[in-house]
Formats: sequence, C-alpha cells, structure tokens
Amino acid sequence: MTDKIEQLYQTVFKVANHFLTQASMFTIAELDEHNPSYEELAKIARLLAGNIQSLAQMGQWEEERIALNALQAARLMERIAQAITKRSEEDLTVALDELNAMPFI
Repeated sequence: MTDKIEQLYQTVFKVANHFLTQASMFTIAELDEHNPSYEELAKIARLLAGNIQSLAQMGQWEEERIALNALQAARLMERIAQAITKRSEEDLTVALDELNAMPFI
C-alpha cells in the first residue's frame, strides 16, 4: 500500500513541476489556451492530494506531513490556475514563487 501512496504523492509533485516549467516557457495568455486547462489539472492534483491525506488519516500511511505537503501544492496549483484564468500576472507570480519554494519539488 505504501508504494501506491508514494506513487500518488510523486504524481502530485510531477504535476506541480509541470506548472512551474510551463509557466516559465509561456505567457499567461498562452497558458490560458492549454488543453487540458490548468484548472482541470489542479482539480486532479487536489483529488490526488485529498486521497493521500485520507489514507494518512486512516493510518494507512505514516507520513501525514508529506500528505499535507501534497495538499498545499494542490492548493497552490489551484491559485495558479485561477490566476491564469483571470490573467493576473501578479497573482500568478506570487503563487508560482510559493510553489517553487516548497520542499520536494
């Protein structure tokens, strides 16, 4: 079970790295045109992080701290997606900086 949870965790952070990489390569207008949208990707990351957190709370996994990191990364990805949709460069920069500062990314 731990291996599968670790795979979920790694998936969340791969998506986070995708957000960081793409944001450095494209303008906010270009990011807004990507398919799937960043809102869709953020929702998936949030679901994965929620599953990881649920498993940690049920005692299926001992690393609740890592589950909380995955949830925080998913929340930041949601903020990035919202900034892209609003085309807010300032909000995008702040959220990207926070995501980039997280450990394990």
